Amino acid sequence: MNDNCKSFIKIALFFIISFAGYIFLQIILTSIVKNESLTALIYLFNALFISSLVLLMYKKIFNERIIFYKNIRGLILTVIYSVLIILFLDYFYELHSIIYFTQHWFFCFAFAVATALVEEMLFRGVLFDYISKKISVYWGVFVIGCIFGLLHLINLVVGQKMEFMYIFNCICAGVFMCVLYYEYGLLSSFMYHAFWNMIFSQSVVEYKKMTGIILLLTGIVIFIFEKKLKSKESPVTFQ
Repeated sequence: MNDNCKSFIKIALFFIISFAGYIFLQIILTSIVKNESLTALIYLFNALFISSLVLLMYKKIFNERIIFYKNIRGLILTVIYSVLIILFLDYFYELHSIIYFTQHWFFCFAFAVATALVEEMLFRGVLFDYISKKISVYWGVFVIGCIFGLLHLINLVVGQKMEFMYIFNCICAGVFMCVLYYEYGLLSSFMYHAFWNMIFSQSVVEYKKMTGIILLLTGIVIFIFEKKLKSKESPVTFQ
């Protein structure tokens, strides 16, 4: 077995153990506590614990650093993209999901932040970062987008209905957040993921055709825009 194969097995095991540990702790702890506020706090503390552990172990085992942010411009653009996408979809489908968030803000906030923190740390910060460096960015975006989408089949366990469009939209969301991570860093993909979960988690918008298409097109536009911007910023050298 060559070194590359061993390396991929190691990163796969690291991801599986970390993700399974997070899910297991979440199920055990939330099954004990029935109070909504305490459940929300458990979500947050569990996510912080697992994320901190992942951060420390990833650096120790693989000697790699997770890119948290590249520049302030990226963070500002992420907020703009996130707000525009969410407002458009909420208005387009007449969901009024933002009103629901204001009525249950603490639980929605805790759930959104906890889920986004762990998933972004593992999917984008660890898996995508590793594959994009070892193989290519394009393969990283495709593979992690698919894994992210397909792993949402786990939601069947909690009784969430499952349709093809839901998985397709999750794959598109995974691709979009890979682009955000690649261009702007982990904070950007985390912010978008958290905003989305706060407003649309398990909403009908996740089952609509327009959702995945918008995310996919926006990701492509961002990628092309940033690529052109970088080419303009690159210094011209004369021989």
